[in-house]
Amino acid sequence: MRFNRLASITFSALVATIASVTGFATAHSEEGHRAPSIHPEKPHHGKWGYIDKSGKMMIPPQFDVAGPFFEGLARVRIEHAWGFIDKTGKMAVAPQYDEADRFSDGVAAVRIGAKWGYIDKRGTMVIPPKFQAADHFSEGVARVRDGGQYGYIDTTGAFVIPEKYAVAYPFSDGLARVTVEGKSGYIDKAGAFAIQPEFYQAFPFFDGLARFGVNKKWGYIDKTGAVVIEAKFSAADRFSEGMAAVSKGGRWGYIDKTGNLVIPYQFHYALPFFNNLAAIEMHEKWGYINKAGETVIAPQFSRALPFSDGLAQVQSGLHWGYIDQTGAVVVSAQFEASEHFSEGLAAIRLGSAP
Repeated sequence: MRFNRLASITFSALVATIASVTGFATAHSEEGHRAPSIHPEKPHHGKWGYIDKSGKMMIPPQFDVAGPFFEGLARVRIEHAWGFIDKTGKMAVAPQYDEADRFSDGVAAVRIGAKWGYIDKRGTMVIPPKFQAADHFSEGVARVRDGGQYGYIDTTGAFVIPEKYAVAYPFSDGLARVTVEGKSGYIDKAGAFAIQPEFYQAFPFFDGLARFGVNKKWGYIDKTGAVVIEAKFSAADRFSEGMAAVSKGGRWGYIDKTGNLVIPYQFHYALPFFNNLAAIEMHEKWGYINKAGETVIAPQFSRALPFSDGLAQVQSGLHWGYIDQTGAVVVSAQFEASEHFSEGLAAIRLGSAP
């Protein structure tokens, strides 16, 4: 199995455990590097295609599942086989894999049977399928498992950090969280502990700080392991663009890196800042605020996600569309499901009768 499946989750689960691409996650989930799709990765009568930022259909709906573009290629599934397309819709790597991850550092993890290996953009197997689990590359290394322990490899497949961790996570901000005897610490690229295992609850570093939990409260540490913001929040999200969403008394607000509350507790839910805007929920409607806490786009959507590539996914009624940072609708709500924009294109799904 993969560690951070791009397989999607329902929005209600996303609100509780919103994880990334960006890495949008709460204190109760492990962040990835992109927000996951919010649409179930399962057989459906509708097909996936791709639009550009004007809403023009660039690649007609034809795929059972489709993901965002990374490094010029996107993973797609036709029936039960995964492959990769380029931005013209041409198959760059024919569907043939039981599972596939996105490209990073020029390679992608693919599963054949029970084993994972890595291919290049021509589909050549550059690291043979020998791992029980494999992740995409992050900061030049990828975590893999071959047996009961996790380690990290480089793009040649050589181990740069031996398999010796019961639990391990991707590198972020130069450090990776690992768990030893039930406690989490952080290692550097040489495999040395930068922060000794002492936390029962901890998350990756973003923007120079990482969340930790103690006695059902959340705070933040720096890269030396020093507590810079005491554990006093009932829930907390990652830092992004110098601010983090935190919760007290059932309402969310935002703090800066000194721990000062810069946007008061007032929101029913709040997501990280991206492109200087953050999605917030008020009275079951979603809108966007700026870093001064001012409402830029009034709460009006049933669901809203962070901005990516200058546009944000929003849901009105049962359908998804896209808005720009002024709140103007640039692609009307017409899709049964959608992905974030990446490299100028977004995967969308059109519904059809059974």
